[in-house]
Amino acid sequence: MARSHSGAGYPLLPRGDAGDALENVYMIGPHGDEAHLSPRLAGRTGHAAFALPPASFQSAQGAASHKTTSSISYLESDEKDAHTNDRTPTWRRIYANTWTFEIVTMAFSIACFVAIIAILVVFDGNILSPLPYGLTLNAIVSTLATGAEGALVCVLASALSQLKWRWFQQRRRLYELQIFDDASRGALGSFQLLWGRTGNIIAIVGALLTILALAFDPFIQQVIRYPTRTTISQDGTATTHRATGFSPVVDGLDMISAVNSGIWADASQFARAPTCTSGNCKWPEFDSLGWCSKCEDATASATLTLVPNSNSTNYTLSLGSGQDITVSYGYTRQMNGDYYKTWQTDTVWATHFHDQNVSDGMPSFVNGSMAVSGPTVLGIQAPALVLGYAQLVNEGTVGKVSIEGDLDMQLRVTKAEQCALTPCVRTYNVQVSNGTLHSQITATNYGVITVGTLFAPSGSTTVLDCWQPDARKISYTEVRNERTFAPIFFGNTSLSAFCPVSLYISTILPYLQSNSSDTWAEDGPNQWMTDPFSQYSSDFIRRVGAYGLSFSIENLAASLTSFALSLSSDVVTGTVEVSTGHVMVRWEWLVYPLALEVAGLLVFAATIVLTRRHKTILWRSSLLPLVFHGFRRIHTVDSPPVPFDVAGMQVQAGKVYARLPRSSVGAEGRSLQEVL
Repeated sequence: MARSHSGAGYPLLPRGDAGDALENVYMIGPHGDEAHLSPRLAGRTGHAAFALPPASFQSAQGAASHKTTSSISYLESDEKDAHTNDRTPTWRRIYANTWTFEIVTMAFSIACFVAIIAILVVFDGNILSPLPYGLTLNAIVSTLATGAEGALVCVLASALSQLKWRWFQQRRRLYELQIFDDASRGALGSFQLLWGRTGNIIAIVGALLTILALAFDPFIQQVIRYPTRTTISQDGTATTHRATGFSPVVDGLDMISAVNSGIWADASQFARAPTCTSGNCKWPEFDSLGWCSKCEDATASATLTLVPNSNSTNYTLSLGSGQDITVSYGYTRQMNGDYYKTWQTDTVWATHFHDQNVSDGMPSFVNGSMAVSGPTVLGIQAPALVLGYAQLVNEGTVGKVSIEGDLDMQLRVTKAEQCALTPCVRTYNVQVSNGTLHSQITATNYGVITVGTLFAPSGSTTVLDCWQPDARKISYTEVRNERTFAPIFFGNTSLSAFCPVSLYISTILPYLQSNSSDTWAEDGPNQWMTDPFSQYSSDFIRRVGAYGLSFSIENLAASLTSFALSLSSDVVTGTVEVSTGHVMVRWEWLVYPLALEVAGLLVFAATIVLTRRHKTILWRSSLLPLVFHGFRRIHTVDSPPVPFDVAGMQVQAGKVYARLPRSSVGAEGRSLQEVL
């Protein structure tokens, strides 16, 4: 028959199925009466039964009995089974009586952390590409971080739970048992342990790590960034044209159209956009043949020299170098007797130009080739064409009577310019960034014009003027076109050389040389109209008068260069760049989680060593030791009653000191005992 160790009378529920709960009841009398076993349990042995008395009974018995060891009654079968441990499953003994579970858990935490590092090493610096099944790198790393953090906290909880038994191997306040138990459950309990400075240094470090582990995953989340980087793509296209020679069709409509476009359009309209499929491309520096312009203000060097005449006055206009020009200033008498006074205003003329028969000086022999030894104008040796521009004003208010006198002070040069237009080779640095073209000229070679003799198979000779990058002797190949009577044209595309230069100059120059004039008409005796009327020899002179020669020649050079590029089949291939997201690992953010892993491992190892050194029983967080072995109190007449509410028990536990004996032999060695 079973008996109660407490002597309390209340129902006890044995181990059994939920359906047997109403029948399988022990009834224990208040004075230790025999318990009656339900018939359904009459044949069962080896079971222990427990019951918690009702609150009403506890309240009634609390004041009457001060010697109760535990509020939970424990009954044993009279038939003891001496081989209970032999029937305990092996896995349960390993789980409960060794550190195997914690070791595996700690290994799992370390494995997750190592896996995070391995994944980051593999993906660091790589292009962000989609993963299978819609997974993301952040999701994988976050999952592993959660596993590492959870396993680490689990091991720390077991360590703190075991350390409380080591802590109570010395005299401690009973309430500290609750502090340790709360600390093993999470950060709040660990904070209470630190606040109360409970436990040894290992327990304090374990509680601190439990709190710090809250930041484990946030730090991991800071490790990965996805900056945008530019990489080279093999799928796109990056090409731009360059000219290595000029077209032999220089007197056709296309050429004339290019000249007119240069006169009337802005240089920005002639920029040829390269092909870039991604919007981000780069090209190596390359050379391209074209036309260059270079201008300077010549107002200070411009002079007018009077050449008197009976009815008109001629002036020689000079810009200090090159060919001068004669401008006229005079008057005419109409049949009706009225006088007209006329003078040139804006004038554009060629101060230097090259053709194959006339050059600025005799040819000289340079490096085995005939180079034109002409003057250097605007820093260019013997440019193909140099234009002068002068703007004249009449400052006189002369009457009819004195019209033949003091004419030398009537005209004045208010503005003068000089511009060179010549072939050149430019070195370009081109790139497209975010769809915007950036083209920079890093070098310009104005080259040299050479004069040589072409010997035909028939024995005839032809003198050719050729432009080439330098004065070395090179070979030229005849360039054919579809026209039967096309001019003879020669080129060397590998060196960007061509002949003849004069063919281009003779085509361009007629569109540029021009002038304008103003006329005063007589308006009554000795009176002149105050507003003169103007006449223009071409629209180009009107354009120059409005914007200046440098603006017009710069546009013309850009148009001719664009025309040469449009006829060229030579392309420069660049690299196509695409902006892609890359994985960037900020390794410094792993220092904190790594420190937590190492510190957690050390706390766990120290707990194992401390448990073995002091022969502490491996109970960890189990409640069964207190249930089975109980808490042995010292009962005196003055002993206060044990309260049944948690707050009351916490207050009383703070006043009671307890100790767990070091010996593990016998019931006395396994019971938490009150000490004074």
